[in-house]
Amino acid sequence: MFDPALLDLPIFATVPRLTIRRGLLGLVWLLCVYVTWQRGYHAVHMFDRTDRPPSAIWGNGNCGHMQIDFGGQWLMGRMVATGQGKQLYDRNRHWKALREGYPADCDPELARLYSFPADERPVDTRDVLHNGENFRTDAENVMSWTMGTKHDSKRWGEAAEGIACAFAGGLDGNPFAVAATQEIARQQLCPELIDELNRPSTGGPLYPPIHAIFYAPLGCIRDAQTAYTVLQAVGIFACFLAGWAAQKLSYGRLAWPVCTALILMYPGFRPGLDLGQNHSISLAILLVGWALVVRGRPYCGGAVWGLLAFKPVWGIVFVLVPLLMLRWRVVLAMGLVGCGLALATLPIVGLDSWFHWLENGKEATKTYETNKNWIELSRDLAGIPKRILMDFKQPDPEALLLANRAGWLLWITVLLATGIIYCFQGNRRQSTGLGAGFLFLGAYHCCYRFMYYDVLLSAAAVLILFAHPALLFRTPRFHSVAEESGPFQLRARVFACSIPLTIVALLLWNENGLMNIKPHATVAVDYFSVSKTTADGKVSEHMPTLSVTFDYFHPVDTVLLLLLWAWAGCRLLIIGDYPRSKSSAAPMSAERISDSPTSTA
Repeated sequence: MFDPALLDLPIFATVPRLTIRRGLLGLVWLLCVYVTWQRGYHAVHMFDRTDRPPSAIWGNGNCGHMQIDFGGQWLMGRMVATGQGKQLYDRNRHWKALREGYPADCDPELARLYSFPADERPVDTRDVLHNGENFRTDAENVMSWTMGTKHDSKRWGEAAEGIACAFAGGLDGNPFAVAATQEIARQQLCPELIDELNRPSTGGPLYPPIHAIFYAPLGCIRDAQTAYTVLQAVGIFACFLAGWAAQKLSYGRLAWPVCTALILMYPGFRPGLDLGQNHSISLAILLVGWALVVRGRPYCGGAVWGLLAFKPVWGIVFVLVPLLMLRWRVVLAMGLVGCGLALATLPIVGLDSWFHWLENGKEATKTYETNKNWIELSRDLAGIPKRILMDFKQPDPEALLLANRAGWLLWITVLLATGIIYCFQGNRRQSTGLGAGFLFLGAYHCCYRFMYYDVLLSAAAVLILFAHPALLFRTPRFHSVAEESGPFQLRARVFACSIPLTIVALLLWNENGLMNIKPHATVAVDYFSVSKTTADGKVSEHMPTLSVTFDYFHPVDTVLLLLLWAWAGCRLLIIGDYPRSKSSAAPMSAERISDSPTSTA
């Protein structure tokens, strides 16, 4: 951290300190503007279709809006905006909404044919129209990532053949052929088949109904690509709002541009912005709510935290913070707002939508157990043992059981360690600093399931931990003098960077540097290899392997954040929380922090 004593150097003797501070803040603001532009430009062009030639189905331009991360959110909001809240998780209604928001750039009749599932289309029609290439529209890509495909009717192929037959007879202009094919199509598209295809099919994105209500304004934008850009702009605004809240909760010790720059470069912000995710919105809710709590407004802060009901997995884990701090007013306001939002959805989406959402969650949990892509992109503790113990090419029930047990053991260890250490050593009256930061880190790690872009939410814990920078993060200095005396006596001064600063620097370096280089290392232990006999009698051997690459498929950020959590826990055990007197409710001033006898520890 910046040491104010540096301002006493002769080079700054004639310059007022206020001028130097403003100049430094101006430079950081310039950095924020540059990084914001870079992140925004990268998000706009991340999914450009430069590698795909123009076609009648794909069209041109950016395809980020067809990713499930944005597409699922827009779809939920679109269902509510168009008055289909009672059918919020009906896949048949999803197809209609997506075809309107993701129009195929082709003839309307071809777009109608391509509204059917790709594997159910007539092969001859596909071959004639697109040289045998099995193209998928943007709507199909979004639907392929949602839950409930097993509930879809298996008779879409019959309907596709009937529609294709209805238009095939007019190719040669023969009126008899037209009449014959129309009659065949009428017989094939019988009322029984139409009823079968129109029956409700439960499924869709994993977001709860509250999320759909929140995103209804975004769903009012009919064009999904336009809505995608709007959501990215909202994400950047939320980043600056979160930085402002971090300044407020630290009582000005952390400057607004410094906090904003940290969030902009923090792991998870860039990929989440590229995908049109809501991670920065969740971070803004966390920091704004806690800033209100720190400023003595617990009911308002708890009400803001109640908005996390739109992402219940985060609302459930972060309620541990006010619970262990015994902030009952925060818990009460958070619970009332969350329950109130859930009840407010009932007139719009009905009670059945909530049960359908729970069914989606159960299906997603089963998929997560063995899905390699989900496990490698996740950052929850349960996924770490699976990376090491499981062979995704040949899933083994015993290895899966062992990995699940190891994951739950790790999760329970972090949860219990966080609660026990904080209850015995934490100062519940102190809302920022060592104890509060340790508690926030523990709550973050205890989230049940989350992806790599949600690492951004750990920035709240880091900023709360850094709210007392002079007290916890001053650089230690060690002096050494040679035993020989004389005019040429050797002196040495060694500086050691603080552990939390080093960890945060590594987090930023990994996200903004190493991922561009992508170094790779693999470690395998033959002693723990397991032999398995396949159904055909062959013996295969699986060796537990730990592969480390600095990309989004390897949880380097999770390992670093666990180290930061462990450091905070150990320091809390050794020296306790600040201030030492648990009867002091007021936050420490900058003067008291700088004068603390332990500030150089």
